[in-house]
Amino acid sequence: MPTGAVRVGIVGMGAVSAFGIGVPALWKGVSTGTVAIHAVERIDTSAYATRLAGEIKSRIHPHHSYPARNEHGEPTIDYALLAAEEAWAEAGIGLHQVPATRWAVVMGTSIGGVATGERWLASRLSGKAEVAPAELLWVSPHAPTEAMAAAFGLHGPVVSICTACASSTNAIGYAADLIRSGRADAALAGGTDAISATVFAGFNSLEALSPRAAAPFSLNREGLSLGEGAGVVVLLRADLADRLGVLVQAEIAGYGISSDGYHPTAPRPDGGGAARAILAALASAGTVAARVGYINAHGTGTDKNDSSESAAIHAALGTRAAVIPVSSTKSMTGHTLGAAGAIEAIITARALNESTVPPTANFERADPDCNLDVVANHARSVAVDVALSNSFGFGGANACLVITSPGALAAPPAPGPRRVMVTGLATLIGAGRDPDDVWAAFASDSPGQRLEGGSRHGTFKVDPWPLLVGRETRRMDRISVIAVVASGLALADSGIEIEDGNRDRVGVVYSTGAGPVETLEMFIRPLLEEGPGAGNPGVFPHAVYNAAGGYVAMHLGAVGASATITTGHAAGGTGIIYARDLVADRRADAVIAVCADSATPLLLEAYRELGLIGSAGADLSLSDAGVAIVVESEESAAARRHPPYAELLGAGMTFARPDRSSEEHGAAIEAAMRAAVAEAGLVPAEVATVWSAACGHRGQDAAEAVAIQRVFGRRVVSIAPKLVLGEPFGAGAGLGLTLAVKAWNHPEAGLPDGPALVNSGSMTGTWTSLLVAPAGPGPG
Repeated sequence: MPTGAVRVGIVGMGAVSAFGIGVPALWKGVSTGTVAIHAVERIDTSAYATRLAGEIKSRIHPHHSYPARNEHGEPTIDYALLAAEEAWAEAGIGLHQVPATRWAVVMGTSIGGVATGERWLASRLSGKAEVAPAELLWVSPHAPTEAMAAAFGLHGPVVSICTACASSTNAIGYAADLIRSGRADAALAGGTDAISATVFAGFNSLEALSPRAAAPFSLNREGLSLGEGAGVVVLLRADLADRLGVLVQAEIAGYGISSDGYHPTAPRPDGGGAARAILAALASAGTVAARVGYINAHGTGTDKNDSSESAAIHAALGTRAAVIPVSSTKSMTGHTLGAAGAIEAIITARALNESTVPPTANFERADPDCNLDVVANHARSVAVDVALSNSFGFGGANACLVITSPGALAAPPAPGPRRVMVTGLATLIGAGRDPDDVWAAFASDSPGQRLEGGSRHGTFKVDPWPLLVGRETRRMDRISVIAVVASGLALADSGIEIEDGNRDRVGVVYSTGAGPVETLEMFIRPLLEEGPGAGNPGVFPHAVYNAAGGYVAMHLGAVGASATITTGHAAGGTGIIYARDLVADRRADAVIAVCADSATPLLLEAYRELGLIGSAGADLSLSDAGVAIVVESEESAAARRHPPYAELLGAGMTFARPDRSSEEHGAAIEAAMRAAVAEAGLVPAEVATVWSAACGHRGQDAAEAVAIQRVFGRRVVSIAPKLVLGEPFGAGAGLGLTLAVKAWNHPEAGLPDGPALVNSGSMTGTWTSLLVAPAGPGPG
């Protein structure tokens, strides 16, 4: 790992937007104040408050393909690939210069491939099999990320972030951190989202859409205009760029994330949560408000969001707030949801390069509640070398990037080493309601599953008391209740009491393998059966993937660093790694890493169609799950005199193309395990047990078994808990980690003491490995 300061440069950019294909078209449009918000052609908008959006009119067909692509394609994947192709070509870096294993891919999206989900549900309701089973894989928010990794042959960390409209700002920030930490040398990072019937009906039901093109920060504003597209940047270690002769166009100097912990859709009126994200970004970049020369605002055009953001800018930047040029380019592109942060980061980088601040279009009169220097209607020539790009979203998600001209800021020194401990555990699965129950079920080979509709799956009744009362649970979907209860139990187990003095230092990383399937079905079905006007405003806020994480922050008061991870069945493992990184990098003192999923009938049907239930190649036994792990700095735990369960010593994240041989998958699993062991400062002979990802997918299970043999030989004890307790979707890593910890306290089980490796895999190519050891003095 690098030990000194590491600068991260943007060396390639790609975009697809309502202005067309490419960054030049995007920059020409926004720099001239052109509005690309027009009548929508692709979906029926007759029942909505507006017919306008920043819809992409160009024909979209990337050069790279992906499994099952047909004449429909999935827009979120197509947009992402096309933007990535442009960024890749501009960077001009080959895999002979930066090996495939040293590339990360981190992408954000707000709602994933919901258009494909709509088509599949419509085909089921009509009784026509019009959607091929393989197309179901496009629905996952992780699909664009894995499609990009596969397209370019990349094998490093592959992470999907789904933090609503803050997703791609969060993704770019984390990608830069992966480079700074030494897990990667380069990254493809950004975001993608598409207009769909679900999205249009949802925002219409909330009465958030403007009948005319959005006018952010203007007194005459009437709401937001939707948009769609993708933005992708190629990030590269600046010293490596210098060595390779690659032009650095701008730098990602820092980023900050936080949670409002306030409301499912509305921002905090005082902007407090967003202000903390801005301040965290400045701190991570080692700079101050006086250096900021431009702000690309979130600026949606709604009354609450614009006034809240204005308050946040003033709270974070003080007297500088009123004189820094501010613009919202959503007034021209429309609000591209999870892609917005990436598209706006690209615009911000170009603004620095061109010494030109793009305008806020459609601006008529200043709003006293938005006391900012809004660049109105025409671009302004300003020499700027440090800028902020803000993104805020549903669930109280906040993110901010510090983007600078090359070399404008000295990179802050890397934070000193910080040990990260596990101090709280909670498990809710079909086999048990707490870690001891789950251990007993595992040790006695009692999975606690039942047969329903030909499928074995575990389920449980959630008792929300005393964390939630009946009125609160009626507003929440099942996985949100599971997430809050699991998080509350883990927090209580850790002994952390959240209060005013520490709430902004306790974060939440929420992970989910399948997402809010029940809620999405509840919202989409009436649209298909009754028409586009049937959108339910009480349901839509829960249809975004980070809703459950937002509820955790709201009900527990943990409003520090916040993110949502959706890397399929590897989601929990990725989430624990991200939580560990946040603590190790001093962005938080403690983080609740919680994963929740629910085996709904519709989800079981999808798994059956994919051949993952009851087939010759796979027979998964699925389980509802809510698993929470509290990770905490050694100093924080020691100050509370709380003995930790374990120490998180190392992690590995890799990728293998899902359509390749089991040998390639075995190589990826092997690489993830070796990376985790090496990061821990150990050698394979020191690892006592491997808690495998084996789940009943025969090809994947066999590949992992071979990989374990290659790394450890026959001496290591390999345990497959999911073959006993069921496949808990994204929560497998948390389950394995919990059982590994419990095993150290149960010598009667006959398992060796010592460091344990916990594996998880997405079943579509993404792998994670965690090295956990009994808490002690640590290696060396």
